[in-house]
Amino acid sequence: MILTMFCLALTTEVASADVIFPLTFVTLPFFPFIVVIEILVFATYVEFVLVKVEISFRNIFIAVFVANVVSSAVGLVLPSHSSFVVTMLSAFLLSTLIESLVYTAFIKIKRLELLKLSFFSNLASYAVLIFYFVLMFMWRV
Repeated sequence: MILTMFCLALTTEVASADVIFPLTFVTLPFFPFIVVIEILVFATYVEFVLVKVEISFRNIFIAVFVANVVSSAVGLVLPSHSSFVVTMLSAFLLSTLIESLVYTAFIKIKRLELLKLSFFSNLASYAVLIFYFVLMFMWRV
């Protein structure tokens, strides 16, 4: 599954592997909201799906924050695609992969579960982000 996600991300064109896009003055204000969304999804998943697993909120906070900083740092060096859809899909896939790998340093559960956690937390944050961008686009049109 990880290999498939990685191949899909690279087949389009390399895009920013970031929560949003590389941390810039334009996107920096989104970072706290994205981290909060991902922490909430992560904590909810642990509470209701991984009921037998105990992970402190402190560890969740640190893992999500560091994972998003790392994916943002990677996004700084990767170019984005001219297509918004391709950029968002590639960024989502690479963020999911990168962040799940970072989680392994902080949380000792199966890697598949960490990949699922990363997938769902990124799905939530990207859904909010795309909704915001669609609203901004519609507002301008």
